[in-house]
Amino acid sequence: MAHKLQGLLLIFAFFLAGVGFIGFQTNLEITASMKAMYEQRLLPIQLAYKGQSYNKEVESLAIRSLVNNPNQEMLLNYIDQMEEYINHKDVLLVQYGKFKVDEQEQKWLSHLHGENNQIRLLLHNVKEQIKQKQLENSTTQEQNSYKYDLRSILTHTTESSKYFQAIIDNSQEQASNHYQEGKKLSNFSLSITAIIVVISLILAFLLGIVLNKIFTRPLQKILDAVEMVERGQLSEVEPLPVRSRDEIGKLSKGFNEMIVALQTNLRRINDYSQAMLFQAYHDALTELPNRRHFQERLEKLIEHCQREKQRMAVLFIDLDQFKEINDTLGHSAGDILLQSVAQRLAVRLESVDLFARIGGDEFTVLISNIEQDCDAGIIALAIQEELELPFQVQGNVFNVSSSIGISIYPDDGEDIESLLQAADTAMYQAKRLGRNTFRFYSATMHEKIRERRLIEKELRQAIEENQLSLVYQPKADMKGQQILGLEALVRWNHPELGWISPGTFIPIAEETGLIHPLGKWLLHSVCVQNRSWQEKGLPPIPMAVNLSPYEIRQEKIVEHVQEVLAETGLEPQWLELEITEGSLLEDSFATLKTLEQLKSLGIRIAIDDFGTGYSSLAYINRFPIDALKIDKSFVDKIVLGAKDAKLVDAIIGIANIMDLTVIAEGVEKEEQLKLLESFGCHQFQGYFFSRPLPADAMEEMLRQHNNKPLTGS
Repeated sequence: MAHKLQGLLLIFAFFLAGVGFIGFQTNLEITASMKAMYEQRLLPIQLAYKGQSYNKEVESLAIRSLVNNPNQEMLLNYIDQMEEYINHKDVLLVQYGKFKVDEQEQKWLSHLHGENNQIRLLLHNVKEQIKQKQLENSTTQEQNSYKYDLRSILTHTTESSKYFQAIIDNSQEQASNHYQEGKKLSNFSLSITAIIVVISLILAFLLGIVLNKIFTRPLQKILDAVEMVERGQLSEVEPLPVRSRDEIGKLSKGFNEMIVALQTNLRRINDYSQAMLFQAYHDALTELPNRRHFQERLEKLIEHCQREKQRMAVLFIDLDQFKEINDTLGHSAGDILLQSVAQRLAVRLESVDLFARIGGDEFTVLISNIEQDCDAGIIALAIQEELELPFQVQGNVFNVSSSIGISIYPDDGEDIESLLQAADTAMYQAKRLGRNTFRFYSATMHEKIRERRLIEKELRQAIEENQLSLVYQPKADMKGQQILGLEALVRWNHPELGWISPGTFIPIAEETGLIHPLGKWLLHSVCVQNRSWQEKGLPPIPMAVNLSPYEIRQEKIVEHVQEVLAETGLEPQWLELEITEGSLLEDSFATLKTLEQLKSLGIRIAIDDFGTGYSSLAYINRFPIDALKIDKSFVDKIVLGAKDAKLVDAIIGIANIMDLTVIAEGVEKEEQLKLLESFGCHQFQGYFFSRPLPADAMEEMLRQHNNKPLTGS
């Protein structure tokens, strides 16, 4: 009996050993399956998510390059960052290819490599365009060329995202298959455990409890966690307990590490998405809402006001003379100033519906549910009051003012475009009225702005197509015996609008920057004409050209003058540049340096319209000035009042002491001429001697008076 029992026990032991061996093999297969899922699928998923995040970074940088209109340096920086992320993606794709991948995955990896190469080629094209052509000086067509390449990059990043997602979906499907295989094996193991329970009763039951504790529970927790990952509940998966150092413990530990990595990547992706959303709706420099945010908010407010029968105001803010700050101190200083303005106004405008920067030095404000129009005016006054406090930028102190235009819904428009255009028109009217003020839109403003923009458009075309002309007014000695020089004056006879006064188009040219191409054309034309008269045998004669304050502040003005003299062959002593006295006070150190460089070339420098500005002879003494021109408004008054005559007499007397040539402008009467002569004036010009004449008439006058006494006309 004992032997039988021993035999039975031995058989039972062998049976249990066989069953145990089968169970052990089953658990090994489960462990191997889960390990294969981890090493062959879950680890590659991490790489795919990381590659996806790099792809999003490239897409984000491309969007910034298109939306923010960055300068050349910033755009090159964006391109370098995009190339770096493309290189990271290539490294990840190579690493992914080292895992066990099927034929379809190999195709997707090949496509991703192709998309990376396409993006890298487009980035190279954009970089070459930027290096060959300065971004700030490029035409709209050239800018659209590189922007087209940037948009193409977005297309390729979108395609890359599709392939990454396909890889991720495929890997998750493979992981799910591994899970199903593991689940089948687990069920088989549970079946064996049940048989053991039935056969071995209490022992099997106890053994089952032990096995359940050692194997089944941890495996079930792992399978449950995998199932949650499969359902997309990654953020809800909790770490698995690691109670041993066996395969299950290692698998649990590895699974925990994988979950932490995946959750970290998921958080990063969410953070990137939030950051991209913020960038899409906010200005990169000031972090204020941008134009897109402003327009969407304005559209919602319009709908709200329509439903509630409410009124709303749109304020368009433009900083006065911001362009001059950029030109003198550089764009970095301008950016700092814009940030300071944004921060200060954001605090003051906390109660409004929206305060946004829509580009450059332009800001907008939305105010809903206003009871009276003056409510918007109060906000405008608060803005200007806030800007009256000085700003410190890079050691410089600035007093910034603003011009503000206001439009009211529904009086001035019932859609985004009309309201913004009305506010913009009112802002331009505020600038024309002297700046540092605000104006409500009125219908008459639109016509004036339309006329101004028409002049701007036609003037640009007139410069490009050489439609402008020059006239010349002679400068004579006080006896009228000799023509001592000429002043070149620009004239514009529009084929449809007729003669347009310089007093109309010159200020527009200065405001829009057209003064630079206009000044280049004027200087070149005068030098060509002077050289032409000399080649025809006329005696050399100094010719004066008016130089705008905007041209004086131009960095390359000296180089440009040198180039024109070299191209035309005109000797520098026959060129005279006339500047206003106000130009001397604007960034006086830079102006002094520019004038000294021009003077060193042999060019004469004259102060035009003296008396209309600061009229400081002591201040002028600091600058290399050769001549001083007394403004016509002073000449008109010298025969009318003793005080005006004494003032002109004093100016001429001090100018003579300073060895400055004095020229009286606008002399129309003989009594004016005689009085100026008695004061010691050296030269004069005006209708008493001659009106401004076109080139052919001026040439004839020079021939007639060559070596002959001159008389007034």
